[in-house]
Amino acid sequence: MSEVTTNWFLIRGLVRGGPHWVDFPKDFAKAQTNARIFCLDIPGNGLKNQEPSPLSVPEMSRLLRAEFRDIIARHPGPNQNNILVALSLGGMVVLDWLQRDPTGVDSAVLVNTSVRGLSPMHHRMNPKVYPNILKALGMKNVAARERMLVSIISNRTEAHDAVAAHWTAVHAQHPTSKANAMRQIFAAARFKPQLQKPQTPVLLVCGQGDRLVSPQCSESLHKLWGWDIQRHPTGGHDLSIDDSPWLVDVLGQWRAQRQQFA
Repeated sequence: MSEVTTNWFLIRGLVRGGPHWVDFPKDFAKAQTNARIFCLDIPGNGLKNQEPSPLSVPEMSRLLRAEFRDIIARHPGPNQNNILVALSLGGMVVLDWLQRDPTGVDSAVLVNTSVRGLSPMHHRMNPKVYPNILKALGMKNVAARERMLVSIISNRTEAHDAVAAHWTAVHAQHPTSKANAMRQIFAAARFKPQLQKPQTPVLLVCGQGDRLVSPQCSESLHKLWGWDIQRHPTGGHDLSIDDSPWLVDVLGQWRAQRQQFA
């Protein structure tokens, strides 16, 4: 039997798209064998910035499922598996996706995500960061705004200038409108998953130093459904910035584990 090819589908969160991963997809691809990396953007973000953002997470998941299946259809072949990797709001989208129709998805990794009804609001978004988020949203200087946003979601201060510069360049090409930002905030705030546990294997990943979303949100999902969990001792909300090698290793181990049990 030929070696399995893994298709990885990366999904970011609020007002972020595929270009905001910076070098992570490229670095991740180099560390994998027989792997293909695809970025799925929530409408309104990234390469889909001209589209209106859905007002609900289920509608986001419906649209991404359709794109996922189109990609799979265009890359046919034997011995393939498909893994979703989703950060924050992206994790909510994937959770809804798995509960509604997981056809074709072999497993998923949810990074620093949260859901209403399971975690209190002050865990889902730290009240201490509200002033800086509101300040950032009101900034006309894009470079200053992106610098403030990266300081909220990342604890690796030495990387902030370079990441903010990259995100500023991304905004120049693929800006997320304020209207779409508000639509995404509205969708995330009111999303509440169904009660049944998805049958698709899921790995939870959280940064113990996340200052935006409490790691207790991942712990609550772990406790509710018994999903495996990996904890970074110091990482913040965006672990692809704070410790990319660690995240790459965790994903590689998850892939190996899933193939072992396939």
